[in-house]
Formats: sequence, C-alpha cells, structure tokens
Amino acid sequence: MIELVETFFEALSSAADLGTAAADSPAELMRALEQVISTYLEENQFLAETYNAAQQDVFNTIAANLHEQHLAESSAIGFDSHGNANAADVIAALDSHCHEIASTPIDDNAFNIMGHRELSESF
Repeated sequence: MIELVETFFEALSSAADLGTAAADSPAELMRALEQVISTYLEENQFLAETYNAAQQDVFNTIAANLHEQHLAESSAIGFDSHGNANAADVIAALDSHCHEIASTPIDDNAFNIMGHRELSESF
C-alpha cells in the first residue's frame, strides 16, 4: 500500500517538475490517482475488481498522513461507518496540501493506527 501511495506522490512531483497539470485541480489529482492505481494493479496482476479496494486504501492512507502531519483538521475528512475516508474530502485536502504531503515520507504506522487493513490483506 505504501508503495502505491509513494508512486502516486512521485507522479505528482514529476508532473510538477515538468510543468504539467497533474496537481493543478482535484480532477487532475483524481486522474493521476486513477492512472497510478490502474498501472499498479496491472503490473502486480491483481484483478480489475480490486480497483475500488485499492483506491479506498489509498484514500485512507492519504487521510491518515494528512492528519498525522496536521495538514487537515480531523473534521475536514469524513469517514463512513467502516472507517473509510470520504474520497472527495481527501482530494479537497490533498489539493490544498499536495506539495507538503508529497515531500514527506509516508508513515506506514499512520495507516495502521487509523485501524485500516493493508492492501495485500484485501485480496
């Protein structure tokens, strides 16, 4: 899971370095995320049906890291009854703090502290 999130942030950093629009809007963030997840699933030979679980795990990891780094108020990102972060809230928070979170190493303990499963356990 951490590898997938790091790949997403590397893609955003590369896009920023190249002057492309990958981090210029929430829609572009979602497109970049969709591309990274699709490529990851294909390269690791996961079934296409796992896309939603992978995407949700990425949102949960990003939400945990935004919270850990105090970049998002705890009330800014909603969670459902299963503890899954609201995608729109995560993208909105990420849009505001993309460069800060992308430049900080992912804390795999933050994801586990939030009580979520690892991606590999989902399949």
